[in-house]
Amino acid sequence: MENGKSELSLQQKAKIAGLLYLLLCIFGGWAHGGVRFAMIVYGDAITTANNIRADESGFMFGITADLIAQVIMVFLPLALYQLFSSVNKKLAMLMVIAGYMGIPITCINMLNQIAAGLLLSDIEYMQVFTVEQLQALASFFLEMQKYGYLVAHIFFGLWLFPMGYLVIKSGFFPKFIGFWLILGGSVYLIQTLMLLLYPQHQELVSGIAGLTGLSEIVFCLWLLLIGVKKKYLTKQNLTTNNNQGVL
Repeated sequence: MENGKSELSLQQKAKIAGLLYLLLCIFGGWAHGGVRFAMIVYGDAITTANNIRADESGFMFGITADLIAQVIMVFLPLALYQLFSSVNKKLAMLMVIAGYMGIPITCINMLNQIAAGLLLSDIEYMQVFTVEQLQALASFFLEMQKYGYLVAHIFFGLWLFPMGYLVIKSGFFPKFIGFWLILGGSVYLIQTLMLLLYPQHQELVSGIAGLTGLSEIVFCLWLLLIGVKKKYLTKQNLTTNNNQGVL
């Protein structure tokens, strides 16, 4: 202890990171699974428009949830940096930078979903367009949003590489989680390239992407429910006690 201030323990850092990760999964999962996947039918402008008009408030709540997820994403890399900086400070900083790169892209990309909602709302000046034109334009903006997410996912995939490596090297957590995170980042990148270059074959990796995406959920729950391995907590406590004895 120094000047009356105590540093957070590894376990506390893990719990904070786990809580932030859980909130990210909840809000981001709702925005994706509860709204976009439920309402948007790519290639079918009429069905998509009908789904959105049937639940306009839910559509807007999805946008809000996505933006909240990005706010949480500002703090999550910092929490993980606090946890892993003692393992490799440069690599931990690289993880933070990669995570931050996707935030502005995602936030700007949300304008495409907002534009689709505005086109399908009952705004008076939109009456100069026919119903079919509004549906087609809304579908176009939602298609643009899909590709915008692909660009953001390049960085959200890349940040899993240093994170996974740090998990493996730290010894704080089971190594399989680290390898799983790296695999997840690889699949995200492959899926992005497949959709951009070979969209007709994207189904080949879409199923695997769901399984590798579980790596983040597993890591999140491990952080929150179990945290750092006991032997490292014991080691940290001994170091803290020794330092206090010296002081």
